[in-house]
Amino acid sequence: MKLIFLGTGHGVPEKDRYCSSALLFVNGLYYMIDCGAPAADLLVRHGISYNDIRSVFITHRHADHTFGLTRMLDLANWYYKTASFDVYMTEQKGVDAMRAVVLTCEDFFCDDRLRLHTFEAGKFYTDNNISVTAVPTNHFNGVHPSYSLIIDILSGTDAGKRIIFTGDLHHGDASDFPAAACTGFSSAVICELVHFGIPAAMEQWEKCRTERLFVSHYAQKYVSDPECSANLGSALSSLPFAAGIVHDGEEYEI
Repeated sequence: MKLIFLGTGHGVPEKDRYCSSALLFVNGLYYMIDCGAPAADLLVRHGISYNDIRSVFITHRHADHTFGLTRMLDLANWYYKTASFDVYMTEQKGVDAMRAVVLTCEDFFCDDRLRLHTFEAGKFYTDNNISVTAVPTNHFNGVHPSYSLIIDILSGTDAGKRIIFTGDLHHGDASDFPAAACTGFSSAVICELVHFGIPAAMEQWEKCRTERLFVSHYAQKYVSDPECSANLGSALSSLPFAAGIVHDGEEYEI
């Protein structure tokens, strides 16, 4: 199993980081978690065929997690004509918007190949390789749905492994950090560090039971400001498991 970080950005443009998007490669297929721009183009840069994309999971509605999806759907609609995948979004409004953009550009939408769905809390996806469970977060203070995603590997040599994506968490305190990361063992936790500081993050990370913590979707100061970078490095090195920030294009065997 491989984890690929297409974009690790924090919502506004940076010269060396794109918006949030990651891929999980399991048993020959790719599963995308969030689709910030320009994920559609980065797939090609990484040599990944659209035919090998099985599903796309969107943790919440914000543009830096979704705007790559319109381009991806448009390309799969008219150019990559053998591509076939499912997309799971948190709100019907988002599904309708994605479909409307493609129809505005092309006047047709291949619903049989590009299947758009909404999901709610609980286990909402299962295929031969993985199951995905959505755990509500409070990123929007209850106004809109947002989720952490728990991905369990079901088959192959990685069967039994668990990957947890926190998604974007509550501003200021990360109080909605997924409990599953602390109550059961996981192979990896992927956590943001934009909407709260190191002390709030450490309060949660120190309780994690995981083999490895990846910090993605983090504030730019943690790479551009030497003091902030050193403080984060010191905090991460104190954890009882491997932990570090990730950068665009990095790949990890899990």
